[in-house]
Amino acid sequence: MFHVTPDGTLCLAAKLEGHGYSVTSLALSTDYVLRTGAFDHTGRQYSSPEEVRQAALKRYDQAKGKSGERLVSVSDDRRMFLWEQSFRTQLLRGDHDVVRHVCFSPNGQWIASAYFDTSVKIWDGVTGKYCATFIGHFDRVYQIRLGRFLENIGSPFHVSTNY
Repeated sequence: MFHVTPDGTLCLAAKLEGHGYSVTSLALSTDYVLRTGAFDHTGRQYSSPEEVRQAALKRYDQAKGKSGERLVSVSDDRRMFLWEQSFRTQLLRGDHDVVRHVCFSPNGQWIASAYFDTSVKIWDGVTGKYCATFIGHFDRVYQIRLGRFLENIGSPFHVSTNY
C-alpha cells in the first residue's frame, strides 16, 4: 500500500504478499466516496472549490471510519484476504471455488464476492466474517456490484450481478 509524505511524495509503505497465484480482483472500502467526492444523492450545490474540497474530505473521513481504509484481494488460488493499514489482517474463510470478482458496498460495511461455482457470498466489510451465500445463477458469476441503497438500510441482501 502507499502513503503520501508531507511534501506530497507518494511512497510504497508495504508490499502486500500472501496469494499463491495472480490477484484477479481488488476492492477498496472507500472506492465509492473517492469516485464521487463531495457529490452525493442530495444534489447539494457548493459555492467554491474549497467548499467542495472540504465536503469531499469530510465524506472520505466518514467512509474511512474508525477502522480505517480496508482492501480486499482475491486470487485464482481461491483465497480472499482483508487488509488493513497495509497488513493482511485475515484470510476470509469459506468453501470457495475460484473467486472472480470482489467489491465493497458504498458505505464499506459489506463485501460481496463472485464465484465460478455460480454463487455470490456476502462478508462483513469490517470484521471479514462470513454472512451469507446467494445461489441460483445458471452459470459462473464474473462481476458483482453492491448498490448505494445499502447505506440506508444496512443490509447486504439486495445484490445485482453482471456475467
